[in-house]
Amino acid sequence: MDKNALINRFAENDGEKIKFAHIIDLAQRCEKRNIATSTAFLTEGERARVEMLLGGLGFLNFAFWGGYEDAERTTAVFLPEYIDKADNDTADITFVGVEVDKFNKNDAEFSHRDILGSLMGLGIEREAVGDIVAKGGEGHFVLRKSVLPFVLESLEKIGRYPVKVKERPHMTFERKDDFEEKSDTVASMRLDGIVASVFSLSRSTACEKISAGLVQVNGIVLKKTDSDVKEGDKISLKGQGKALLLKTDGFSRKGRIRIVYRKNK
Repeated sequence: MDKNALINRFAENDGEKIKFAHIIDLAQRCEKRNIATSTAFLTEGERARVEMLLGGLGFLNFAFWGGYEDAERTTAVFLPEYIDKADNDTADITFVGVEVDKFNKNDAEFSHRDILGSLMGLGIEREAVGDIVAKGGEGHFVLRKSVLPFVLESLEKIGRYPVKVKERPHMTFERKDDFEEKSDTVASMRLDGIVASVFSLSRSTACEKISAGLVQVNGIVLKKTDSDVKEGDKISLKGQGKALLLKTDGFSRKGRIRIVYRKNK
């Protein structure tokens, strides 16, 4: 299948068609010039589709990197033969920290939305910003290096609070999602049964949600209710959160499959 056919197959809209064509150009530039290239940040869904697109075109030496393991938003990094691992330098990204002054430290309470909104208010595009962590009057986020000078110069407030902004390229970044581990039993590993169990829905409601395109598995919308789900799959339901299927744990006395999963609170 040629490039345009694959782009049409995996892109969900005209904007993605343009984005995916640019990504292929970056992959080809890496091959021709033998230099590392990288994309803007991709969502989990975009990453999944880009991975299938690149595989279909025969590209092999690439990786996804968002500054730390298990990052939600990642860049696709194309590597020359002499480099075997993506990192912050090859991905052209860095970490930035923001902090209120000592006079507001006890009052400020930043959220992910506060930090992102302040960045967007400066005219920075969402795809230039990776994962964000906020707690109290402090926040950290991953950023494309190309917009770093502008952010350091222009970001003066988060919400109504003045902040100090610093690049922290060597920090250890850890996103602590508010998840809890749960378990249940299901009749099978069909998607409709898993969605019903994880999100506390009736089977019929789960089927409706899936058919309406509201359920994603590993970033890909699945509309077939009988799709198989396996250990390690990430499942999200629009408006109701996300879950990670950790493992299956044998069978109950009634022959149902025990599942263990993490779900955001």
